[in-house]
Amino acid sequence: MSADEHTDSRGPWYGKRPSKNELRAILRDHQNWLAAGAKEKPPHDLRGIDLREAKLSGADLSGANLSGADLSGAILTEANIEGRERT
Repeated sequence: MSADEHTDSRGPWYGKRPSKNELRAILRDHQNWLAAGAKEKPPHDLRGIDLREAKLSGADLSGANLSGADLSGAILTEANIEGRERT
């Protein structure tokens, strides 16, 4: 990761909407990260991601950085989107 990426407040998903397959992969990778103890940083930088109208019922995105994410109209029934504390 370059120095520019470290200082950029926007993640690689900023303003982008993942396809259904990409979202499935993001959720799967995140679950694997959580199952492994979530000791390192999350597998995906989700700052600014476009999750409008996404079906996230029951999803566990705890620890993910969703700052600036657009969750308008997303279905979040029983979803955990508690963010990771910044250090």
